[in-house]
Amino acid sequence: MEKFIPVKRCLLFYNSVEDLKIHEMDCKKNKAVKIVMPKEDSKLKFKHYHKSLRTPFVVYADFESLTTKMDTCQPDPKSSYMQKYQKHEPMSFSLYIKYKHGDYKPPITYRGPNATKVFYETLKAEALEIKKIYEKKHPIKITDEDDRHFKRTHICHICGFNIKEVPSPDSWKDSGDFQKVIDHDHLLDPSKHESNYRGPAHNLCNLMYQHPSFIPVFIHNLSGYDSHLFVKELGGDKKH
Repeated sequence: MEKFIPVKRCLLFYNSVEDLKIHEMDCKKNKAVKIVMPKEDSKLKFKHYHKSLRTPFVVYADFESLTTKMDTCQPDPKSSYMQKYQKHEPMSFSLYIKYKHGDYKPPITYRGPNATKVFYETLKAEALEIKKIYEKKHPIKITDEDDRHFKRTHICHICGFNIKEVPSPDSWKDSGDFQKVIDHDHLLDPSKHESNYRGPAHNLCNLMYQHPSFIPVFIHNLSGYDSHLFVKELGGDKKH
C-alpha cells in the first residue's frame, strides 16, 4: 500500500520523506492554514445576479490533421532511443457561431495549407464583428401586453425580489434601490422584432445586467491535443 505523509500546515500529501523535506523548506515561510467553519444555520446563496445574463454568442470549433513522414537520422542501435517518424499537420477546421436569437451565419469550413493561421485570423475577424454588435445599443420597443405586464408585476426578473419591498442586491451601504425600470435586450433591433422587452427590474439590477466582454470558444479535445496545433498562433499576435 502506498504511504502518504500529510503536511499539517497546508494539508498537502507526500509519499516520500525526501519530497516532504523539500516542500517544508518553502512551506514554513508561509502562514499556517486555518480552517474556518460556517456559522450554525448559515446559508450559502447566489448573489451575483448581474452575471446570470446568458452569453449571446458561443463559438464551437474542431480541427482535423494528417500524419506525414519525417526524414530523420538513424539512431544509435547500442542504446535505447525514441525515433520520430511522423508529424501531425493540421489540414482543416470547422467553426460554428451560435447566436441566442437564432441563425447568425453558416458554419465556416476550411481545407488547405496554414490551417492554424487561417483559423486564428478567422476567429479574430469574427470576434471583432461580434464586438461591433455588442457596441450597438438598440432602444426599447414594447407591446401593449408588455406594458400591462410591467405595470402589474413588481418582481425583478433579474434578482427575483419584490422591487417595492426588497432593494437591489447591488445597492451599496444604506442607499436602497426601490426604483422600477424596464429591462430590454439591447441586441434586438426594434425594426426587425415586435418587442425587445425582458421584464421589470430594479434600476441597479438593470444597470449591472450587461453582456459579458468575452466570447466562449469550445474546441473539441482542446486540453488533450488540438491546443498544440494553434497555440503558437496566439503568441504571435502582439495586438490582441
